[in-house]
Amino acid sequence: MIESHRRLVTVMAGYAHGGELSPVTLRWIRAVRSISNALVLVFDQDDLSAPAEFVDDECIGFLARRHRAYDFGSYRLGLVEAESRGWLASASHVLLCNDSVIGPFFGLEPVVQKMIDSAAPVWGLTESYLYSPHLQSYFLLIRSEVILNPAAREFFDSVVPQLSRHDVIRAYELGFSRLIKSLGFSWKALLPAAEMFDPRNGEMMGNSTAYPICTLLEKMPVIKTRALKEDEANQDDFARTCSVLARDFPEVWAQLWQVSPHRRLWQESISVAILLHSWEYDFLDDRIGWVKQHPHPKLKCIIAVHASETKKRAQMMKQFKTDIEDGLLEILIFECIVESDQAMLQLLASSGSDWVTMSTKSLWRDFASLQLQLRRLAEQPDVDIVDGMPRLWRREVLFDFERLAEFKVDWIACTP
Repeated sequence: MIESHRRLVTVMAGYAHGGELSPVTLRWIRAVRSISNALVLVFDQDDLSAPAEFVDDECIGFLARRHRAYDFGSYRLGLVEAESRGWLASASHVLLCNDSVIGPFFGLEPVVQKMIDSAAPVWGLTESYLYSPHLQSYFLLIRSEVILNPAAREFFDSVVPQLSRHDVIRAYELGFSRLIKSLGFSWKALLPAAEMFDPRNGEMMGNSTAYPICTLLEKMPVIKTRALKEDEANQDDFARTCSVLARDFPEVWAQLWQVSPHRRLWQESISVAILLHSWEYDFLDDRIGWVKQHPHPKLKCIIAVHASETKKRAQMMKQFKTDIEDGLLEILIFECIVESDQAMLQLLASSGSDWVTMSTKSLWRDFASLQLQLRRLAEQPDVDIVDGMPRLWRREVLFDFERLAEFKVDWIACTP
């Protein structure tokens, strides 16, 4: 709980798909309740009952009412409810947040205490430069003098349904930041937009919530659920994000995996390279045809050609030009004497794919075995090797001498 001389009242907006709160949402509600003196939960739906654990809590208000005005509609109803209970008048700060996040991954109380103790009257977790500079409204900590300002009350009282999420952002998320400035108040963000840069090109991120791994490295307590739902909402890559969550936050990952409808999306984000033997040149048409028909969207074949075989390589480049351009085939050149040489294996393993597997008879027999292995990997993306047939190896581990020796044994074993 926040220090006793402060009083934090929270309004949380939500929507429970299927009429039931998920373990991920309940985790977030419990974390917010633990730092709040009073909490109002507002769900934009009629078909939801208060969870049993909250029914007897006199400091929790629960509203389930279809209003179609997105988060700000719920904030409006929640503020009215908090006022009717006498909570708003005694609050030093009000937290407006929603359930569009996963977490917390780190302690929430120190973050909120830092915000409360600062001179800034309004805080957010993240700041965005999209459209214009503004605080993102999924988490807003507001001092009472701001939230009780007549202009602020009028702003929330005027909230009406909008046609889309983007209309809500323009009308209310940006509108609230404009209002703060017009009233002469300042704001701060835990992750200021001016300090968040894309690690790929050094440019300003614009919207740091689209970089979940980067924000976790900055000890951000939550990530947005959209980062695990929509491709454009995750610039850090689905597969990498899933791997980091499973490795560093296994409890949260287990909850996500159990309830998320997006498991297939995470599985399909895994890129796999199939390492072919040099003698399989005569079967390349069949191998690439198999890859094209396989349901997994991120597969490719890799074959190595000896540096002396320039004519053969040129012929392959010409014959499979389209497949190479489409990312279905990669041709590498090796100079070692035998194909099982460690340098050649490391060359094969240096492909851009996240995972590698070997060409075996069992692999080409059907699609199901590889699909099953990918499903196992998606369930536990923090592992380095997925045992079974075909065996999957995380590409990075093959630069470890001991693991490479183990990989070499497998490679020789599947060579006729």
